[in-house]
Amino acid sequence: MSSRTLRIVLLVSLALNLSFIGAWGYSALVAGDQGGQIGVETLSEELGLTDAQHEALVTLREGARERWRSQLGRGGNRALVVAGLSAESYDQEAIEGQLAERMAIRASLIAQTMGELHAYLQTLDETQRQAFLERAKERRFLRNLFGRQRKDRQN
Repeated sequence: MSSRTLRIVLLVSLALNLSFIGAWGYSALVAGDQGGQIGVETLSEELGLTDAQHEALVTLREGARERWRSQLGRGGNRALVVAGLSAESYDQEAIEGQLAERMAIRASLIAQTMGELHAYLQTLDETQRQAFLERAKERRFLRNLFGRQRKDRQN
């Protein structure tokens, strides 16, 4: 490989690496909680929630998390997949039945959580409610708000 070709390859590699680092830095620093778990503290500040509204949201979130853990357990479908793969023979009907059962439980949990969240939103003033609904349009906002609690985040 000639010296000139090597330089071009190195410059292209450098450009790609810098663009990757720039994209990662933007998402981590500028986009903030949009790509990760949002804390209730952050959301409370954004919406200007009162202490009572804040505590109600924490209670709603923790109740939803506990319901999901108790009814679906940890590991989700992964445990089902591993059990199916490690079985002596593959039983597609049994796997489909187990997945359908989990999906029905999940649908019920989503509907219940939506009902509770809808009732909570009625306690907010119109500005707070609209700001919350705008955030809810963001990809993964609700999943991140109600999802697993990361050890490095506060309520």
